[in-house]
Amino acid sequence: MKTNAIISIGGIFIKWRLKKNKTIYDCASALNIPVEYLDAVERGDFKLLPSQDYLGKVMDKYKNFLNITGDDYDSIIEIIADFNQQNTQKKFHLLYKIRLIKFFKNFSILILILIAVTIVIDGNVLDNHFLSFLDHDSTNRQTDLNNSNLNYGSNYDFSQIPNDLPQNNIIQITATGDVWLEIYNERGDIYLSKNMKKNERYSFLANGDEIISTNSPSNLIIRNGEMVINHKDRQDDDLYIFKLNDLL
Repeated sequence: MKTNAIISIGGIFIKWRLKKNKTIYDCASALNIPVEYLDAVERGDFKLLPSQDYLGKVMDKYKNFLNITGDDYDSIIEIIADFNQQNTQKKFHLLYKIRLIKFFKNFSILILILIAVTIVIDGNVLDNHFLSFLDHDSTNRQTDLNNSNLNYGSNYDFSQIPNDLPQNNIIQITATGDVWLEIYNERGDIYLSKNMKKNERYSFLANGDEIISTNSPSNLIIRNGEMVINHKDRQDDDLYIFKLNDLL
């Protein structure tokens, strides 16, 4: 809206108010409108009013109160229509922004829900796969233990070993003195871990990947069939580790 049009609108209200011999206070009191709002309308300072919608209502009531007619009436009606159109456009744009914000908000929530569901589903699949792996690994280990016929006592009954098993797989370790001994395989399965007393024996069926740890190799005699291995020539140390296959 042009500035001169705003000024002319204010001039129309002033002209018709003076024709009615009314002061601006008389009009404000009769219309129950704050006098500063009517003064702003007459001066064309529309920014002082709370909103364009309220401005249009004030101008409409002021027009009717002053009984404005003719071209002045048409000019005011045009201005009010223009304000109403601008107000409608603002409301439309505001509603559009609100709907757009709500759409993106709902879309974001949907994406987060889909991500959460995907994580849960993938997590369950991984858990099931992991549990299946553990069950399979546990079964394999139990099978290995059952097939190995390990005996953790100091005496091993060789008559219980099936005849079809090669006798050179049987390892017997005898302590000639107090010694700490630990036997485990490369997978980390521990066969034995204890302090052995003099003359105490331990026998097991070797798979080929066993590792022996001890603090006193000179106090151990290792038998494999007719082969006898003794480490009397080795000096005792804090820890001595060797692979069984390196000895046999």
